[in-house]
Amino acid sequence: MRFFDCKTAPSPRRARIFIAEKGLDIETVEIDLGKGEQLSDDFRRINPRCTVPVLELDDGTCLTENAGIAAYLEAIAPAAPLLGTSAEEKGSVANWNARIELEGLWPLADALRNRSKGMVGRAITGPTDYQQIPELAERGLARAAEFFEMLNDRLGHAAGDELLAGIAKTLDESVRETDFLARYGGEEFVVLCPDTDLAGAVTVAEKVRSAIAESSFILDGTSQLSKVTISIGVAQFEGSRRSFFKAADQALYRAKGAGKNCVKAARELPDYPDV
Repeated sequence: MRFFDCKTAPSPRRARIFIAEKGLDIETVEIDLGKGEQLSDDFRRINPRCTVPVLELDDGTCLTENAGIAAYLEAIAPAAPLLGTSAEEKGSVANWNARIELEGLWPLADALRNRSKGMVGRAITGPTDYQQIPELAERGLARAAEFFEMLNDRLGHAAGDELLAGIAKTLDESVRETDFLARYGGEEFVVLCPDTDLAGAVTVAEKVRSAIAESSFILDGTSQLSKVTISIGVAQFEGSRRSFFKAADQALYRAKGAGKNCVKAARELPDYPDV
């Protein structure tokens, strides 16, 4: 089984997260979309639609959609189900997946692909070139804003913000005065540790992980306290910002794949054989 991925593309990330959450070890083949490798003859034989992600099964069958990949992985690795257990849960998950794609992701894709200078003449993924339509970008932004407003109202963004604020406070109290803490997007944070080698950064990360695991947080704006854990990927800057964050991201997925609530470094350290 092989997984065709592109680390810089948003769509394959959903499949990567699913694979990591399942703890599966699947051979990964990187397809560089920036270089047009998805349009090569070799990749067209795998997926004529020229898109990623693709999960190639042992019998040669290729699954080219996140929904299909998730359904297959759920079936072969049913432990810790991600798509629900009861009929009601499975129906609800499928329903929300469809709504998120149709009302959220596709409008955002329209906005991005129809206004980005890097996508002139490539407004739609696949083997055929399509010109951008600026009006679709404006409509996509409007539809996405409406969807996320509904989602925030339904899920209670105030509670989510309160949880993130509590986590940020604990993180800030756990790092050193010389470290730099920032929210990286969504529910991810980044800590930059100046004048620190990889082993030292792992020590800081373990202190942070332990502090979060030992703390309790208010999840719903009431007095109810709940436990939260985090996974951490650690990398050392070696001259390239892109390579630096890529290495940290890969280490983070290894941490999630190892069962979460742990720290993984971008390379093995003698004093930390399990990191």
